[in-house]
Amino acid sequence: MSTIFRLTGILVIFVSIVASCTPANDIPPTAVDVEKPVNVLPTRTESPTIVPSETASKPPVEYTDTPAPTPTDVLAMIGTPLPSGSEIISTNNYTRLKRIGQWGRGSILGVVFTPDGKSFVAVSEMGWSIYSTDALDQPPQWVPFDKPVLFNEFYFNKDGTMVKFVGSDHTSDVGYFKYYPYGESNAGGDEKEWIMPDDIGENNKIILYSPTGTKIFKSTLAYEFNEEIFSEEKSVREMYDTAGNLLYQLRDDAPYVTYSDRNGPEGCDLSVFSPCGNALMSVATTPVKALFSSDGSTFAALYDAPSLSSGIMRAFSYIRIYDSANGDLLGSLGGFTKPVQNFGYSPDGKLLVVGFVDGSLALWDIKSAKMVFGARHMNAPVWKVIYSHDSKYLVIQRAEEVEVRLTTTGALLYRFDAVSFAVSPLKNLLALGDTEGNIQIRDMNTGQSVRGIDAHEDRIYSIAFSQDGYYLASSGKDCDIKLWELESGKLLHHFEETTVDAYEIDRPSRIFSTYLEFIPGKNMLVGFGSWGTVVNWNVNSGATNYVIQSDALEYYGGMVTLKPHFPEFLDVDVANNRFYINEIGFNLDIGENIGKYKLPANLPEGCAPAGPISSDGQVMFTRGYKKHEGEICILNAQTLDFLGEIYIAPKSDTSIEWVDWLYLSPDGRQLIVTVGSGIVYVYQIV
Repeated sequence: MSTIFRLTGILVIFVSIVASCTPANDIPPTAVDVEKPVNVLPTRTESPTIVPSETASKPPVEYTDTPAPTPTDVLAMIGTPLPSGSEIISTNNYTRLKRIGQWGRGSILGVVFTPDGKSFVAVSEMGWSIYSTDALDQPPQWVPFDKPVLFNEFYFNKDGTMVKFVGSDHTSDVGYFKYYPYGESNAGGDEKEWIMPDDIGENNKIILYSPTGTKIFKSTLAYEFNEEIFSEEKSVREMYDTAGNLLYQLRDDAPYVTYSDRNGPEGCDLSVFSPCGNALMSVATTPVKALFSSDGSTFAALYDAPSLSSGIMRAFSYIRIYDSANGDLLGSLGGFTKPVQNFGYSPDGKLLVVGFVDGSLALWDIKSAKMVFGARHMNAPVWKVIYSHDSKYLVIQRAEEVEVRLTTTGALLYRFDAVSFAVSPLKNLLALGDTEGNIQIRDMNTGQSVRGIDAHEDRIYSIAFSQDGYYLASSGKDCDIKLWELESGKLLHHFEETTVDAYEIDRPSRIFSTYLEFIPGKNMLVGFGSWGTVVNWNVNSGATNYVIQSDALEYYGGMVTLKPHFPEFLDVDVANNRFYINEIGFNLDIGENIGKYKLPANLPEGCAPAGPISSDGQVMFTRGYKKHEGEICILNAQTLDFLGEIYIAPKSDTSIEWVDWLYLSPDGRQLIVTVGSGIVYVYQIV
């Protein structure tokens, strides 16, 4: 229940019950995953599912404009064994550290059929996967680009030998050209005749002309306040004839993205507060791309919420297909829980190829309204990475899925539906938390479920193993934080609740803890969550040692906002007995404020101040930025002297922030780097 108060023009909204973050929209069938079916929790898997080698291949080609490049440094793709017996990375051999593997092909940015209809292509910024329509039972051919490229749309020329990528530099559209199918960059190409829709799209408006020249589809995002749904946006979608006469308006409702769809509740007893009502409004989804079939009989629109656009990947997108004669709805794909990134028609207009944000794609038969093919050779962005204690497995979370992969080949062993996970520090055990409040403990050697725990009444927010591997801590959306005995699954005790009045409005609320961490060598559990609040508990008793309540940020996203925002990042520095909330440091034992973090004076320019350190304690690997963007900085871990850099990816003509983070395996033999597209790059001593 919501209560709305209007006080001198300021809108204050309190929601005292926990709002669900899960939209009720139904979504179409999930596309088939070539590595392991999604949504299946295997009870026993003795041997890994190996994906056919994804080494770069060169499909037949007829043009001779530019010779194909000869690869000089072929990376091992998923399923290809890495060199065995690699040395432990140290100060004596770091100069021989080399990128030897690429696990993943990147996130789908675009999909399209070739002009002859014999193939369709899924494209990331790193390359494209080419599917033959005559051999859909075979894996696609992967062709890496010589230079990465970010783009909004891309188009073939009429003879299918070149592709034009269209991006934006925030002032105008910019074109980049690559030869097809090899992917080499070409400085020119504007003289080509491109297969592009006859449309005008800008400022949330689309004007699309049918191929037959008889219809014009127009959509726009109009602004008018609707008190019932608490929104000031409305999607207007209309079809006209060429004389400007309105033929019809689309009759299907375009759903709104509510505040609870895009944000979880802030706390247990206070779901949301804002002195600015605009921050809480529902926002409309509206067409952001539309295409007619080649004969003009149908058209399809990709819907998204432009007001929420915050990057190149979509979040609340879906496709609807219409009969262009009358606007009848013929089909729908995607949804808030499975957003669509892009789509394209087949040349004959009978099929749609649809690329999803999770890396899957589908061929959709318009007449039968059924998916006729699905695959998953691309990937979603990486959220979290942890090695198993023996370096045998790599556990990766992408959105609400957790993967277990072999570190020797990158091959996918298992994929689980999970929203949180933790890895045992002593055994190959994986703890998985789901949206229903359940925890499963699985043996990564077999995939078997060792134990199930009915832990919480709602979504699991965080799970953590104790350093001795005997205990498990969990937090949930039900506001409980609990300690479990791993061997028996027995509940040992609850941790003390924490209540704060973050906004100082006399409306205290219990906090959520969305991150938990046991502190090695200390009887402490640290939690971080609602309103940037840190709590330190006694593990044995569950009693609170101290609470740090963060102040609201003066700036958020570089701007002053009416709705208060709070710190979102916690870093626990066990070695120095401190932790940081954003850039503010605190003593780990007593919670004393020790001041703002200061970059070391001798830190090399363009290198992050922290990162994994080699087993001998002498070499640090950090994220490069600015002058070292796209590189790994190698520093002396003791003095921070610059020792060198490691290439990650070719310099791009477009603005790409490459490195997410770096991870060193526990045995010290493997360094991996995750990048924004979800690719994992692997480095070893050679």
